[in-house]
Amino acid sequence: MKNTKSGLTTTKATLQPYSQKELKEIAENLAQYQRESLREYTYTNDEGDAVVATVKMSKMQASRIQLIRDDLKRHGTRNEETANGFTYKVLGTTIC
Repeated sequence: MKNTKSGLTTTKATLQPYSQKELKEIAENLAQYQRESLREYTYTNDEGDAVVATVKMSKMQASRIQLIRDDLKRHGTRNEETANGFTYKVLGTTIC
């Protein structure tokens, strides 16, 4: 049996986290969306024309948006998240 290398090369996807400024902008847009309590949707009618309709947001959708806003506040818009791990602090000095 021959050992051959696969011709496929894969690149590992790296996530680019949002900056503080971008997270604040997202949170502000969600707040405005929640205040308006309206959502738009588009569909095509029988003639094939695109129709844009606006309906009132349901309570379920409003609560989902609130959960997203809370998550944004927790993870970035309010304060910087500290790295997970141990933190060492010097409490005093020992004289020998």
